[in-house]
Amino acid sequence: MYRFNYRRAALLGLATLGINVLWGIYNSQLPILLQAGRPDFAVDVPGYAFSPTMAGFIMTLDNVLALFIHPYIGARSDHTRTRLGRRLPYILVGAPLACLAFVAIPHLAGGPLPLFIGAILLTLLALDLFHAPLTALMPDLTPSAQRSQVNGVINLMGRVRRSAGLSCRRAALR
Repeated sequence: MYRFNYRRAALLGLATLGINVLWGIYNSQLPILLQAGRPDFAVDVPGYAFSPTMAGFIMTLDNVLALFIHPYIGARSDHTRTRLGRRLPYILVGAPLACLAFVAIPHLAGGPLPLFIGAILLTLLALDLFHAPLTALMPDLTPSAQRSQVNGVINLMGRVRRSAGLSCRRAALR
């Protein structure tokens, strides 16, 4: 009989929570950095004075990249054989790289545009590098009888982020 491993489920949930938090910050703050600097834009931060249309175009890059990269990386991780396993090498490379590139984005805002766009692209590529393997890791590590419980823990962690974000938005509206 397999014992439910709460620690493993919590670690997978934390990784998913981290991705959700990163996406929330990325999607709310990047349009501000892209549009700041326009005379009609009221935020006083370094930016590039892009129109809302151009900012929206740049914001769609993650969806376009994910459309092609997720299936490719997912298939690659299915056929990867290392002593760390099939999925872990992608996670160990992609997660720290995504974190570093993501932290660089606000520091590069207002600087040379190619560096700023490079940090955005590196963040997106690194996230796509480990997102599909992370999603596939849960069924690899969990017997089928326990998957719904582990998935429940993972979804709970995602809901915690969404609930906190909703509370912050409500407080900002007051």
